[in-house]
Amino acid sequence: MNSAESIQRICSLPVTFRGGDQSAYDLVRNSGVAHRSLTAEALLPVLQSNPDLVDAWLMWSEDQRCTPAYYFIEEGEKYVVGRYPGDDRAEFDDRLTACADFIVKAVNLIW
Repeated sequence: MNSAESIQRICSLPVTFRGGDQSAYDLVRNSGVAHRSLTAEALLPVLQSNPDLVDAWLMWSEDQRCTPAYYFIEEGEKYVVGRYPGDDRAEFDDRLTACADFIVKAVNLIW
């Protein structure tokens, strides 16, 4: 089970990355989160308490320049999490749920 502090570190990854000198891989590895153990449900309370983190993850997704990669975008009234290349794509009505789904997928890809 991941600690609340580890979950907070993962949710804050884009902010920490922009302000520091560690790679995304190092930030994930040093977060204390066990390999491939994240769940969207575990992330939701942190995102609910810190809704600005969703914007940080939207920007993280937009700034990616590698493939394969997961993306997280806003399309009208929906939020979309998908994988490029590929046809893995899910639409969400709720931005927090979409963000949590994206974080799990992005972190698992980084590992």
